[in-house]
Amino acid sequence: MSTSESGVGCISEVTLAISKARSSQSGIVRVLDSPDSDGSGHSNSFTVQRFNYPDNDNANSDILHPPLTSDDVRIPIVGYEVMEERARFTVYKLRVELKNGDCWFVFRRYTDFVRLLSQLRRQKIPISQLSLPRKKWLGDNFAPSFLEERIRGLQAFVNGILSSPLLIGTACVREFFCLDEPPALSDTAEESRAIFEALEDTIYHLRQQLRERDAALAAETALCNEFRRKLHQILSERQTCPKCGVSQQ
Repeated sequence: MSTSESGVGCISEVTLAISKARSSQSGIVRVLDSPDSDGSGHSNSFTVQRFNYPDNDNANSDILHPPLTSDDVRIPIVGYEVMEERARFTVYKLRVELKNGDCWFVFRRYTDFVRLLSQLRRQKIPISQLSLPRKKWLGDNFAPSFLEERIRGLQAFVNGILSSPLLIGTACVREFFCLDEPPALSDTAEESRAIFEALEDTIYHLRQQLRERDAALAAETALCNEFRRKLHQILSERQTCPKCGVSQQ
């Protein structure tokens, strides 16, 4: 599968998932899960508060451009989602709020925050005020108490970025929060979950294809090495074969 074909497949799966989510919850307003709830059937979610989207379809058309300050933008982490499909992981939900009223959500894993911090360090930007909550090597990494504590640490990290106009203006930060290209809005928690599940399924299939290609490449490499070994053996036997008229010097 080519890169373009993979992209099309990913988009179609996400679109289908959103369509199913919308049709299944038509006319229903669902109360979001509490930290101890298991009502979703496959994951526990925690949401600090619910957000009502504006009716204006062009809500993100007047996005502020740099320089931004902490007075221009707020980015509270409003919840998390523990994904249970195949590989278990946690996704954190950030709500980007601009002073002009524009708002959108972005979803990031803990490893995304780590990658952002590494990018800032490579650029040698002053980031002494930035730190991430440490990983938990023992115990349950998906316990609500641990995840809520991690949210507080990640929120402090986000606030540290917003306190620096220099950091807000960097390309990696703007990309991380989608400040220049806000994502399409998802109307409900069900749609967000459907998007994650569709993307997760796509990633699983792409990884499976990669493993199959690696296995095929390894088999071809082994076959090539075997051919080389036999060729070397034939040439060696030919040099010592008296019937070939060639004697080893």
